[in-house]
Amino acid sequence: MKSKNAEIAISFQNVSKTYFINNRTDGTIRNRLMNMFGAKSSYTQLDALKNVSFEVHKGDFLGIIGKNGSGKSTLLKLIVGGIKPNQGSIIHTCGSTLRLALGMGFDYNLTARDNIYVNGSVMGLTFKEIGAKFAEIIEFAGLEDFIDTPIKYY
Repeated sequence: MKSKNAEIAISFQNVSKTYFINNRTDGTIRNRLMNMFGAKSSYTQLDALKNVSFEVHKGDFLGIIGKNGSGKSTLLKLIVGGIKPNQGSIIHTCGSTLRLALGMGFDYNLTARDNIYVNGSVMGLTFKEIGAKFAEIIEFAGLEDFIDTPIKYY
């Protein structure tokens, strides 16, 4: 435990991040054009983080653990400034952050389903072999509700 005099490196005060996911998942040219020109579509609200507050003092280490979908990647992206919060404040008072790629090898515009097939193919698996392991992969990753959502919205 640091003394009150220890310099604060990162301060999160009531930080929240909400994503709005378009429920149109087929990605056809027609739907993309309709979205571009303001056609009404429905969205699902996903609260990735809600009212998170903490401080990290200079010299401290921070570990972030949790299940898939618990907000770990979102928290890291907020810390390094890759995304902005919907509410709250993030203050960096000393030092710097290093941004390493999260999810290297994934195409953020593709869905989980598409990424599994692309990466499996790159690894030399046939579509039949990937299909046989698909349910196991999705279950392991905890992505059952987001199989056909582009991963940039995770």
